[in-house]
Amino acid sequence: VGKAAPPSKASSQAKVIEPRKPDVRPGVNVKKLYWSSFRLGDTEADTVWAAIEREEAQIDTAKLEVLFADDPSGARALAAQVDHAKRTKVRKVQVLGHQRRRQICVMMARLPHPEFMREALHNLDFAQLTKEQVELLLLNLPSHEEIQLLRHAENEQVIDENNVWDTAEEFLFLLLSIPHYKLRLQLWDFE
Repeated sequence: VGKAAPPSKASSQAKVIEPRKPDVRPGVNVKKLYWSSFRLGDTEADTVWAAIEREEAQIDTAKLEVLFADDPSGARALAAQVDHAKRTKVRKVQVLGHQRRRQICVMMARLPHPEFMREALHNLDFAQLTKEQVELLLLNLPSHEEIQLLRHAENEQVIDENNVWDTAEEFLFLLLSIPHYKLRLQLWDFE
């Protein structure tokens, strides 16, 4: 009485595939996921994990911990630790005075993107910049002293991924990279 039927021959012959990887223990409390497990038969042998292994994908478990953390403040602390370890402080190199940098940044806000403007100036594309924008550029051209200061700083400073030019200095270097930029602007203003 109460005896269970023996497993059928078809079910014992079908190979069962576990759709799991080994457990990963997170460093923080994570949100609970409510799901039901299931088993795949032989016909569905291609699992997500198999595809990930074929792609040799690297899974950032620290980032997953941050995304699924139960305690957002703890997650933020962990994220800050992870980000701080990965990121180094980028230093903006400034050569010009505060007032002059501010003046250039205000001018830049009224101009198209610097690369777009450089292309327009280089090709003398009169349709790309307005007369007011050209006048604004002429009024804010770097002085001879500023050019010397920038050239000296360019020779002295090491510019790499940790040391970059500040916005105003970068803009003036962009202007200086255009051959005869002052003459081009004066010609444009003459039109």
